[in-house]
Amino acid sequence: MTNDLDVKPAEKPKWLMLALFLLPLVIMAGKLPVSPASTVFTNLFSVPDLPERLHRHVEYIIFVPLSALVVAFFRLTLGIQVLGFFRPILLAIAFRIMGLPLGVSFLVAVLAGIALLRPILRNAPYYARVPMILSLVATFVLIPVIASRWWQADWLNHLAYFPVIALGLACEGFVKILDAEGMREAAWRVVTTILVGVVIAAVVKIPGMVAVFFRFPELLIVQAGLILVISEYLDFGWFEGKNPFAARLPAADAGTLNVASAETVPAPANSHPDFENSHSRGLTQGENIV
Repeated sequence: MTNDLDVKPAEKPKWLMLALFLLPLVIMAGKLPVSPASTVFTNLFSVPDLPERLHRHVEYIIFVPLSALVVAFFRLTLGIQVLGFFRPILLAIAFRIMGLPLGVSFLVAVLAGIALLRPILRNAPYYARVPMILSLVATFVLIPVIASRWWQADWLNHLAYFPVIALGLACEGFVKILDAEGMREAAWRVVTTILVGVVIAAVVKIPGMVAVFFRFPELLIVQAGLILVISEYLDFGWFEGKNPFAARLPAADAGTLNVASAETVPAPANSHPDFENSHSRGLTQGENIV
């Protein structure tokens, strides 16, 4: 009799993965000057002649999936946990607006302020904690603007351009991990999230990057294929569980702790190795999907 729990993850069709690469390649080949259909393909599948007012908006459309590819690489291949999937992307947008030194400095200052106010946030339900954090974050953003009335510094006014939602979500993720896993893990997640945000901002600033996507927007489909390749073949998790801020337990103490944990925490009735493999990395304790 077959055990109902002996279920293996369904394999993704190889033809679909190939199509995510071959279809864009066909379109790109059709745009080459040597192609008889070059003019037709270029007019149909390129966006270089968009009105100027739409360029900035289209840049952000391109920016998001490219950022998602970077986050997927860091999380799956490198195994580096962040505050949540969308938070590095939102912070990268904030860094583009604010500039890197000012953006990172202000983010760290606000996180420090939220950490000091942690007692009023502890044990609050989600729909109370998040509104409180947003209110506090908006206050932190507004304080420099008020202060600029006495200190004539342009950078104080510039802080008002930091996206409040990005800042609020970063603070919410930080508080959640702080409560669940402590300051060392929360601090490390802040560092890794900032690192991924900086990498995303740097990749987008590569000269000619946006122009290439305007010329070949089908590369967005290639990115989906690359993410699938990372998920299927490059899910190594090299630095999974590594945290230089974490205190190291002596070998004997660590062994005792593991034995105690095994004895006191029973495994769920429906636990099964297939649900505990590397594909569940994105749902580890304290890690946010948003």
